[in-house]
Amino acid sequence: MNASTNWTLGNPNRPNGQIVQLVAKMTFGLSRYSRHLPTGLFESDRLRPFQCMLLFSVNSFFGLSRRSSLSIHQQTDLFRRCSNLPRSFTQNIKKSDSVESTVTFLSLGMFWRKFFFLVCFGALVLGTCFYIFLFLEAGFTVILDGGKVNFTGVEDFIPPNVNIVSDFFVASDYKMMSCGIRKSMSQLTINAMCLLHDEENFLKENHNFNETWATNQACQTDQEFRTPSNDLLNNNETIRFAFIRDPIDRFVSLYLDKCVNEHSCWACDIDMRCVVQEIYKGLKLLLETNKDPKPIPTYMDWHAAPLSWNCNFDKDLSKWTFLMMGPDVEERKSSILQLGNIMKRQGVSEKLLQMVQEQALAGETAHATHKSTRRLEAERQVREDPVVRDYLHKIYFFDYLVFPFNRKNLDAKYQTDFWKVPEQNGTTSSM
Repeated sequence: MNASTNWTLGNPNRPNGQIVQLVAKMTFGLSRYSRHLPTGLFESDRLRPFQCMLLFSVNSFFGLSRRSSLSIHQQTDLFRRCSNLPRSFTQNIKKSDSVESTVTFLSLGMFWRKFFFLVCFGALVLGTCFYIFLFLEAGFTVILDGGKVNFTGVEDFIPPNVNIVSDFFVASDYKMMSCGIRKSMSQLTINAMCLLHDEENFLKENHNFNETWATNQACQTDQEFRTPSNDLLNNNETIRFAFIRDPIDRFVSLYLDKCVNEHSCWACDIDMRCVVQEIYKGLKLLLETNKDPKPIPTYMDWHAAPLSWNCNFDKDLSKWTFLMMGPDVEERKSSILQLGNIMKRQGVSEKLLQMVQEQALAGETAHATHKSTRRLEAERQVREDPVVRDYLHKIYFFDYLVFPFNRKNLDAKYQTDFWKVPEQNGTTSSM
C-alpha cells in the first residue's frame, strides 16, 4: 500500500468521517506521516455540537505545536460551521489581510478554546470530586479467621489498625508482656506487671492492686518496664496478653468515668450525643495524615480509640492472648482467673499468684463503674438513642470483627455477616 495516496480515515462523504479525518490530522500532526492525511475540512455547512466540542478540544490540547494546530483559515471555517454562519464569513476573512479581521476571528475562537472548554473541564473535575465524596465506597481489609476480607460501603466508619498508643508492660524474668488498654482493666494490668517486674520494690512501697494511674510507682518511669526488648519480642516462649471488653460496654465505662465523674468530655458535660460526636471527630482528625504538623492524640483519644488502635495489634495479633472481661463481678472474676493461669504457666510463685488473685478479686479500683446505678441509665440510652447507636457503630464496628466479641449489642444488620468473600472458584459466599 502506498501511504501517500491510499491512506484514508473514515468515510469522507459523511460528516462524521470528515470529523475522524480532521481529528487524526490534528492529533498526529507531530508525526511526519501527518502530511498524508486529508487536509480539507467538510462539505457540510453545519456541524453538530458534539463534533465542534471534539474538534476544539483536540485542537486545544495539540495546538501547542505549530505543525499540529489548525491554520487561521481552517479555524475560521471551523468556527463558522460550528456557529452556523454563512460562507461569506470565511470568504471575507480569506480575502482580507487586515489584522482587524484576523483578531476578530481569534477573539471569537479563543473564547471557545480558553473559556468554554475550561469551564467544561472544570465542571467535569468538580463533578468527579463531588461523586467521590458522596458516593465512592471506601474499603478496608481485615484479617478474619486467617483470611483477608475486603469491606466496602463503610466510607464513614473508623477503620481498624491505626496504632496511636502502645502501653507495653514488661516482666522479663517471667517472659511476659502485656498491653494496657484504657478502660479494659488497665490499672489491674499495670499493678500486676509492676509486681512481677520488681516484687521487692512493689512490696517495700506498700503498693496494692486498688491503686489508680494517679499513684506514683517506680515502674512507670522504668524504660525496661515500658519497652519490650528485641530478645523478648523474638522469644517464642514470651507470653503476650491483654484484657479486652465489649467495645460498647467499654464506651459506657469511659462515659461514666470521664464525663460523669471527671467532667473531662470537652464542653459536652454529660450529653452523650455530644460525647460520641466529639469522639468520632477526634478519631477522624487523626486519620488525616497529610496534615502538617500531624494531629497529636489527645487524652480522650487515647481512652476512646478502638481496641485495634493499641500496641501494634495489626502486626502480630495472632501472638496475643486476649482475656475477655465484662461489667459484672462474675465475668471480672473469670478474666482474673485466666490471668492467674498464664502467670502459673510462666513460673510465677504460688505466693505471688495468690496475692494477685486475692487483691484483684477483693476490691475495685477507684474509677470502676460496673456496679454504678448511673450505668443503668447510660446503658438504656446506648440501647435506645438512634444517634448514639449510629456513632458507636461507626467508631467500634471493626473491633467486633478484629476481636472475638459477640455482636449481640449491635444493630441487626451488623450482627450478620453482610460482607461477601470471594471463593477460589470465582463465586461468592458469606462468611
